[in-house]
Amino acid sequence: MKPAPFIISDGTYGIYGPQRVAKSIVANRSAWTNVDLEALAICLCGPSTPGYFEAYDEIEATARFTDANGDVFFLAWNPVYSDACMIPVGMEWNDEKEWFDYPDGVAI
Repeated sequence: MKPAPFIISDGTYGIYGPQRVAKSIVANRSAWTNVDLEALAICLCGPSTPGYFEAYDEIEATARFTDANGDVFFLAWNPVYSDACMIPVGMEWNDEKEWFDYPDGVAI
């Protein structure tokens, strides 16, 4: 069975969502790779910090998370609910579903 996406910070946190993601990265640092430390520091400071949203964009573009099963995930912002989600590597955006899907159509 393929891994499923999951929410790392739900949309109720609003502009603090990127800061919550940054705190999660720090709390689970050994599971994360390709995290720009300067961008992480900016996000940890919160939304009043200059460059906050750009720093989150940098983290989202490069960071990868590996879970206990060895599955690798990337960050993506849910455009409907404003959730920060972890998406398994291998899933791709599906315009029809307006969400990520495995290209082979295999159910998760």
